[in-house]
Amino acid sequence: MVFFEQGIYPWDMAAGGLLITEAGGLAGNYTGEPDFLERGEIVAANPKLYAQMVTVLKPHSGAPHKTNQNV
Repeated sequence: MVFFEQGIYPWDMAAGGLLITEAGGLAGNYTGEPDFLERGEIVAANPKLYAQMVTVLKPHSGAPHKTNQNV
């Protein structure tokens, strides 16, 4: 299974990202870097699917940073 979403806040991703990594999966931004909380985009999956999804999603990376916005 793969999960990916763009344009979401860090608090909407933090717990899910932790659960995935504790279970042996990977979570990162669309380019495969670990700063998904800062970028506002996440892809999470098992290692094999993660690598494939990063390849597909990389061109779509570039969500605006949301850490400085007032909500």
